[in-house]
Amino acid sequence: MNNGENTTTHPQSWMISALQGMQGVRAAIVATGDGLVITRSDGIGVDEADRLAANICGLVSLAKAANEHADGRPLSQIACDYEGVMLLVTSVGQARNAVIGALTDPGADLGLVGSTMATMAPNLVGHLDVADRSAHTSPVR
Repeated sequence: MNNGENTTTHPQSWMISALQGMQGVRAAIVATGDGLVITRSDGIGVDEADRLAANICGLVSLAKAANEHADGRPLSQIACDYEGVMLLVTSVGQARNAVIGALTDPGADLGLVGSTMATMAPNLVGHLDVADRSAHTSPVR
C-alpha cells in the first residue's frame, strides 16, 4: 500500500503514531469531515489516503443522516467488516468535524484498536482548531 514512497515525515504524523505501530493495523488517517487528509500513516500512499478520506466522508454523512434513529445522539464510531478486513472510523468531535480512520488486517484486536482510537480522539480536538482568519483577510475588490 505504501507505493514505495517515504512517508515517515508527515507534519502531524504524531496524531496516528499510536495506531500505526499496532499489530494488525494496515493503515490509518486523520481526515476532515469533508474528506481532506490531515495526516496518514506509513502504510498508505497519498492517492489511496485521499480516496479513503473521501469514502469515510461518505460513510460519516450516511451515519449522520441516520442519526434520527439514535435519538439524535452524536456519532462516535463506525465499523465496516469486509470479511475480516475492518475499516474503523472514530469521530474526533462534532464541533471539529474530523475523523480518525483505520484499516485493519484479519486477526487484529479490534477492541484494542477501537478503544485506542476513542482515547485518541479527545486528545486531537485542540490540535485541530483553526484560528480565526477573518481579521487577517483583505476584502475582495
